[in-house]
Parts: sequence; structure tokens; C-alpha cells
Amino acid sequence: MADVVLKNIYKEYTEGVPVVQEFNLEIKDKEFVVFLGPSGCGKTTTLKMIAGLEEITRGEIYIDGKLVNDMAPKDRDIAMVFQSYALYPHLDVFENMAFSLRARKYPQAEIKERVEHAAELLKIRELLSRLPRHLSGGQRQRVALGRAIVRKPKVFLMDEPLSNLDAKLRVHMRFELNKIHQQLEATTIYVTHDQIEALTLGDRLVLMKDGIVQQIGDPRTMYNQPANMFVAGFIGSPSMNFLNAKLIAENGALWLDLQSFKLQLPKQEQNLDSYLDKPVVVGFRPEDILDKPRAPFTGSGNIMKARIDVIEPIGAEELLYVSSGEHTFVAEVPELIGTVSEKREMVQQEIELAFNMSKIHLFDPETEVAILNP
Repeated sequence: MADVVLKNIYKEYTEGVPVVQEFNLEIKDKEFVVFLGPSGCGKTTTLKMIAGLEEITRGEIYIDGKLVNDMAPKDRDIAMVFQSYALYPHLDVFENMAFSLRARKYPQAEIKERVEHAAELLKIRELLSRLPRHLSGGQRQRVALGRAIVRKPKVFLMDEPLSNLDAKLRVHMRFELNKIHQQLEATTIYVTHDQIEALTLGDRLVLMKDGIVQQIGDPRTMYNQPANMFVAGFIGSPSMNFLNAKLIAENGALWLDLQSFKLQLPKQEQNLDSYLDKPVVVGFRPEDILDKPRAPFTGSGNIMKARIDVIEPIGAEELLYVSSGEHTFVAEVPELIGTVSEKREMVQQEIELAFNMSKIHLFDPETEVAILNP
């Protein structure tokens, strides 16, 4: 396998209208890196530039230490798995997986060995004689992965390979992809707009917006210490709550004045004096807001009252959509006690909620950059 280095990558289709801007990244050998972001952010375009399927306006791409800007896709020693399976309908599974090897005139014995090894790894050995039309979506995706694996490339590129699968199968295939990566120890670049896929698969995430990299980091860092409001809102489901507040000083402590209630900040190592008496944006993850009786972090400066607007069951937890004054937000709490009808009666009722102030995030309202993370 190999490392991949992108230096100052810039791409535009129309002069002066950038699609990818100053993209810099070093991907280590055997690392699984996920390009994440909404549609149109430039993640697939970046992947295609690495593959050689899109020209680079400027910048440099290195694979295994070699500059590949002017190298044809077939000479870059990469394998790509697309969103569409793109299987040959008239060829059985064996021949679909063997096609690229035959085109490169590999010996028959080696072709057989590589295809059977990949089929064993993907648990599709019994499907080798079937045609694609006789396969399920998940089986076709495995065949497409197998076609890439038999190449034994230096780098795997995957462009939203699970997006055509149903929800249950996507969960299973995420697990399978994780196992395959651990077994192959392959350098992998994976594109998705699904942040759950990104968090469960990636060693590191590259979150993009409008062609610009917003943050690069491991999943835990991206979740707990987002660089800005876009990262904070994109990573996590349900997404982070954002509340407008004013930072004030009272009785020797810092408080967040949210008009309908106040929250006391714990003592901070970081100096926030430059934001005193100025607006800030407060960020809370839904799981860091609990109903007061069951919250282990109750205190005098973290309790507020809100009206329940909607109760949404999600298994062992429930999402409470609540409002207080001008603020609306979501709390993720353990299942409330009561029958369905009793819970319906809770709607429009008042509830006391406790905020875990040790998990608070603060953002500059103008730049949207994080000024405080846990």
C-alpha cells in the first residue's frame, strides 16, 4: 500500500469559480480517510482528481512518493468503487471480478487465486457462477468491492458505495467494510455525505463545505471539539443545538444570559474577557440536556424550565423538542415513564431541564469559529 499527499489542490470549471480550494492533506499508509460534506462541497471532485478522472487546475498529488498529476488513471495503481455497481450484465460474478486482471493479461492460475481469495473475504464464493441480475443490492455491492480487491492496488477510492442500499443493509455493510479494511490494511479514501458512515468508518475525517476544508481530525475530536458551527452542526445526529446568548459577569462568575433563563459557566482556563457583554452562540449536544430528576449534573446555575412541544421515541431514548422564550432545542433523555396516552398529556406541559455545563460549546456569532470547546 502507499501514502497519498495532496498539496494546494485547486479546481475550477469556470474561470474564477472554484470547486475545490487549497486542499492540503497527507494520508498515511494503511489509513482510512473519509471525505465528508453536503452535496456539491467538492468531495467527489477531489476523489476524481486523485484517481485521474478530473484534471487539476493547480496543485500536486503524490501517490507512494510519485507525482501523478500527468499520469493516466490506469498507471496510478488505484482501484475505485463507484456509487453505481457498474457490473457487466452478461458476465457472471467470477468474470466480473476477473475482468481487469484479464485485460492486464494475468495468468489464469493467478486470476483464479485472486478472485477466489476476494470472494472468500467478501463471503460471496457461492455466487461466483451467478449473473448480476440474480443478485441482491448488497451482493452486487460486494462484487463491486471484490472487483477492486483483486487488483491489489496501492490505494482504494470509494465514492458513496453504500448509498443505493436500504438502511439495514447499509449498517451491515459498514460493519463488513470495517472488517475488510482491517484484513487488507489498505490505504482507503472514502466519500460520503452520511456522517454516521464517516464516524463509524474513518480513522480521520475531512469535512468540506463549498470546496473548502473546514476541519480534519479523528471522529472523536470532530464530535467533541468542532472548529466552527458548520462542523458542530454537521457532525452528530440529532445535530447540536445553537442558542443565542450574551456573556455577562455577575457575582464573580461568568453567565450566559438567554433572556428567558441564565446558565452559569464553569471556571475556564481560557480567557473570555473579550466577549464580555457581547453576543455569543451557545452550543449543546442533545444528550447533554437531561430532565432534572435524572440528571447527574444538577446545580444552581444550570437548570431551566421549558415547554414540551413534541416527544419523539427513538428506542431506549426519547427526543424532547422543547421551547423556552425565543429558544427551541432538542434534549435526548432516557425513556420517560408512562403509557403512550400519558406521554401525550405531557406535551405542552412544563419540564425542568439540566444542562451539562462541562460540555458547553461557545461560538463567535460573526465568524462562527469556536471560542470554547469542552
